[in-house]
Amino acid sequence: MRVIVLAQENDNHTAPIKWALEKGGYQVACWGGLSWTEQQQVSLLLDDQSKMVLGPYAVEPGDAVWIRRPDQPVPNPKVSEADRKFAELEYRSFYHCIAYTLELLPVWVVNRPVSTAFVPCEVSSSNTSISGGQAPLSGSSQKALLIPVPPAGS
Repeated sequence: MRVIVLAQENDNHTAPIKWALEKGGYQVACWGGLSWTEQQQVSLLLDDQSKMVLGPYAVEPGDAVWIRRPDQPVPNPKVSEADRKFAELEYRSFYHCIAYTLELLPVWVVNRPVSTAFVPCEVSSSNTSISGGQAPLSGSSQKALLIPVPPAGS
């Protein structure tokens, strides 16, 4: 079993955890995130035995993957200016596919993306957009689930 951390190796939380896990006898690999460079590319095989390779690290059954703080996806800097926004959106969308696909593999995932898709919160009477324009009674609150949605055009 290996622990793959989606963060830079020198991240302030990753470095001490990596050190402690290695002292405990675990293999630890850090992968910075999706980019156009060979070390940050991803390969996916989606079939009966789906597989994923994060840069040089094949994700194997039984591995643990910690989605700590990967770098923002970075397209090739040689992309034409006219195509830059499209390329950035494609990289970001593909990163989300990678993160959600991890949950389909026989691995342990820490900070599962699906767990952040539904964030319980309190909605105060000053926020009428959650309740369809109907503000709750003064001084009351409602429970709501917020689903993060990227702003239009991003």
